[in-house]
Amino acid sequence: MGIPLYLIIDPRDKTLAVLSDPGPAPGDDGPRYRSRHDYAFGDTVPVGSWVLDSGEFPAYDSS
Repeated sequence: MGIPLYLIIDPRDKTLAVLSDPGPAPGDDGPRYRSRHDYAFGDTVPVGSWVLDSGEFPAYDSS
């Protein structure tokens, strides 16, 4: 779809992933994000020209 930046927030695991640089995959697998950076809740997360303070994100209750 050509989305240049993709932010995935998982409140169950308290993690974030920033994917960027969409482009062709090797072979016939179709397009994919060629860059991935993983973070945990509480990290300062750069997403393109933005910076997120993920310490404010609510997590799911594990009970």
